[in-house]
Amino acid sequence: MSIKIDAAEAEEFLGASRGNLPKIRHLLENTLAADKKGREFVESILRDTALGDKTVADLLTEKVDDDVKYTPKNVHSWRANNGCPYTGTTKPGTPTAKRSKKKRNWEGLEKELMLKTLGGNLGDIAKMLEDHGIDLEEVGRVKQVNLWQQGYKDDLGVGHVQDLMGIQFSPAWEEEPKFPLLERAAPLKIKPRKTKVNDTGIVTSIWYGDPQIGFWRNLDDGTLTPMHDWAAMDVGLQIGEELRPDIAVNAGDGVDLPMMSRFGSFATMANTANPSIQDYHTFLALQRARVVGEDGRIGVIGGNHEDRLRKQLAKHMMEAIGLKRATDPPDSWPVLSIPYLVDMESLACEYVSAYPAGRFVLREDFVGEHGRFSVKAAAAKYAAERPGVSVGFGHLHWLHSASTTTDLGGGKKRTAWFFCPGTLARIDGYVPSFHSGVSDRDQLPVRNIEKWTQGIVITQHDVETGGPINVETIPIVDGEAMFRGKRYTAGRFIDDAGRPLAG
Repeated sequence: MSIKIDAAEAEEFLGASRGNLPKIRHLLENTLAADKKGREFVESILRDTALGDKTVADLLTEKVDDDVKYTPKNVHSWRANNGCPYTGTTKPGTPTAKRSKKKRNWEGLEKELMLKTLGGNLGDIAKMLEDHGIDLEEVGRVKQVNLWQQGYKDDLGVGHVQDLMGIQFSPAWEEEPKFPLLERAAPLKIKPRKTKVNDTGIVTSIWYGDPQIGFWRNLDDGTLTPMHDWAAMDVGLQIGEELRPDIAVNAGDGVDLPMMSRFGSFATMANTANPSIQDYHTFLALQRARVVGEDGRIGVIGGNHEDRLRKQLAKHMMEAIGLKRATDPPDSWPVLSIPYLVDMESLACEYVSAYPAGRFVLREDFVGEHGRFSVKAAAAKYAAERPGVSVGFGHLHWLHSASTTTDLGGGKKRTAWFFCPGTLARIDGYVPSFHSGVSDRDQLPVRNIEKWTQGIVITQHDVETGGPINVETIPIVDGEAMFRGKRYTAGRFIDDAGRPLAG
């Protein structure tokens, strides 16, 4: 008799725990038991045939005598000798066309018994690999396992049955890496709303600052806890949906990427880059679909957190910087860059790199940048550094605005604005910072309220250089904001668990 185990089963039995024989043995003995439907059926057969005090565990672990293990043939003989023989078409050997459902499940029991035999030979497998100079860590997966029995006679002419097995391995270097590589976000299917022609000469913009999208991964169950606040992001999107601005400006630090920074010394930060990239794509996709529509502009400014990816590549994999696919046009983004990974091209985003010098231009004297100053006097510093030029900036996590008027000479003057939309990240200690802390118990952050403020900014500016600029700051507190006589509460774009409905 030969029982074949397909590659998927073999992978689960052996591949998941190579190098740990006790754990492999446990997998072998319990994998089929996890198949609830098949297990219940086998148990019902044994229970209905009155095995007395015998249990399934007894059947799988007892020996017929001191030398012979249970095999399908031995089990059949034992049942016949103990008053519970197979009847009708359930007897092994019945032609396939006549086999009942019970017979098909009997094959499952045969397989479990054979796996039990295989489990008893794990030491032999390890020794075989060792004898051939193959380390268990070099084994990628088990392609196929064949188990069969062979009869033979000894020197005295006594017949014996020998259990044999054949195993096909594949080397580890043939497989994908065991950790997730950076992957491009899966594009969301969106239907952007129609945009109206703006012939007023006034350009309206909505500013989103520093969501710092990222996650903590629970080491026990793998669940993800966000660093960003989808409730605040939801409210910002709702206001944008009703306002219908011409431009949405993302002022930087769209993703956090703590595992690539000096804060990335915690195992709970590992393997969180890909879900972060996907959430960032979702946020920008909702801006295209519901805020600016099909013809509006989406500006995305790269900040110091986006720059972490470039720094890591420069430190560990210089040759990967600027790497592009052979079929990509010369002006395309490299495959290991934030705009490529987030798939900003499909959303027609205008990405500005070169932090801290990169600027998104709204007008000759009105620009957006991520920001270099992390003190509340940032507005004054900008005013002194570039008089007469209005600047919207992120980085500070403090919702505020200020203005100053500059004498240009010749009887001319200009009022410039300097403002920060605050942050859309959590402000309760979940964003790694100089003030956050992580528990030794579970490597997850503890609650600590930062002095940051969540919010957005709305600006309106004349299309002509030197024309007036209007700035409105809108605070968001606990997923709620008030704007022009209306209250906005989180729940339009997220579910009860705080996850984006579009994602």
